[in-house]
Amino acid sequence: MFTGIGYALGMLVAAARIFSAVLVVTGGVKIGRPENTARALRIAGFPYPRLSTAAIGVVEIVVGISGLLLGREVFWAQSAVYLAFGVWVLRAIRLGHVVESCGCVGKPDTPPYWGHVAINGAAVVFSLGAALMAVPSSAPQVIASVATFAVIGAGAMAIWVLLGDSARVVGVLRHR
Repeated sequence: MFTGIGYALGMLVAAARIFSAVLVVTGGVKIGRPENTARALRIAGFPYPRLSTAAIGVVEIVVGISGLLLGREVFWAQSAVYLAFGVWVLRAIRLGHVVESCGCVGKPDTPPYWGHVAINGAAVVFSLGAALMAVPSSAPQVIASVATFAVIGAGAMAIWVLLGDSARVVGVLRHR
């Protein structure tokens, strides 16, 4: 029984670390290709969108790397970053088709949609859970947990991409 709890907690931490890695990637994209994120921020009324995009990218990279290296101590901040992005997506959804891109990975053809809200909600839950309940795990447990969640994460990303494509098709059909 206790081993099962330990394994579950290890999975929780592994999921939070996968979300840490996602922050490193999305932060890097925002710094490398800031145009789409800056445009999304400008449309939503943010001042200094290019500077804001760079700052957001740096914060994502720092929090993501810290989450990968330090874990529990940083998962609180990580959950706040994902919560903020979830709120941003909700605001963008409210604005309707005015915001063409969510700005998360710098792709111009990814409109904000409810899948973004769900992914960010999951990131908040896993990060907060890991912050509250993280316990040290052995290296094999961490590797097994990360591998399992990588497979689950790949499936979730595939679903996210399919939902994004569906949202784009529906948007195109709605405008005809």
